[in-house]
Amino acid sequence: EGMINIYVIEVIAKDGYTTETYTLNITRDSAEYSLRSNKYEIVRNEEEDYVIGIQPSTIISDFKNNFENSPEDLKVYLETDEVNDTELTATALVLKLEKNGYIYDTLRVIVRGDLTKDGKVNITDQVKMINFVGRTTTFDKYQMLAGDLTFDGKVNITDQVKIINYVGRTISDINTKPTN
Repeated sequence: EGMINIYVIEVIAKDGYTTETYTLNITRDSAEYSLRSNKYEIVRNEEEDYVIGIQPSTIISDFKNNFENSPEDLKVYLETDEVNDTELTATALVLKLEKNGYIYDTLRVIVRGDLTKDGKVNITDQVKMINFVGRTTTFDKYQMLAGDLTFDGKVNITDQVKIINYVGRTISDINTKPTN
């Protein structure tokens, strides 16, 4: 078990009257304190860290088992409510690595093609994509990540074709990179 180092620092101002107490929780940037997966892609950037590459209709317990962290330390949230392990892993959910009441790492969940944030990729997601490409609706940043099915950083007609092919079952994996 890794050591959790908690330091309490008391700061007294130059005038001798103002005292402020700070609690610092020092953790090593070790594998134990970060979310890790051999199966999914974990992207860390300035805006927000996220995990992508989850197959649509994956139940949360299976999702957790694809991490190297122990599943009992993994919690999935919709806003502030914990999501049950029998629910589907969906776009915009939040995965947290929690041990002994401390949160060590957080990733936003992105399921490619899941534009309705229900964990499935079906005709309703296809309609959302068509409406976005046709400029009758907008996407939030999670839908933009989930909608980039051609891995080119954009959501456009080529992504629309891919979701139509996936929903129509002419392709079986929405997570494969196009070869060209």
